[in-house]
Amino acid sequence: MGGVVLDASVLISFAEADPAAMVAVDEADQNAQALLVPAVALTTAYAQAGPKGDGPYLDRMLSLGVIVGDGGLGHAEAPMIGAVWSEAPGVPLHTAEAAWHARRRGWVVLAIDGAPLRGAYPDVRLAVPGEE
Repeated sequence: MGGVVLDASVLISFAEADPAAMVAVDEADQNAQALLVPAVALTTAYAQAGPKGDGPYLDRMLSLGVIVGDGGLGHAEAPMIGAVWSEAPGVPLHTAEAAWHARRRGWVVLAIDGAPLRGAYPDVRLAVPGEE
């Protein structure tokens, strides 16, 4: 297996200590060459976890050596991610960024809620726990 891009839904669920997300991230960490956390997805997860005090779960996950961003929303990447976002302007930016990272590397996206990505970017490989 190559690398795995973690989308916002799996990060948010991980932050909330959802067992399915925790197992999925652990399995991905054991089987993938690398885990990539898109910067906007991480920001979204911290924003949703903040008031509930769930940030420490994300902090622990990030200490595992995941790649954060890796060419994520800088001056050079913004036009490319913007082009991906323009393909499906109704989806959140974090979904477009995950699709861009996955396309760029040929990696799979790990999601708890795969509907936004599947509907907007059907060419992107998607792994959803509990789905075949």
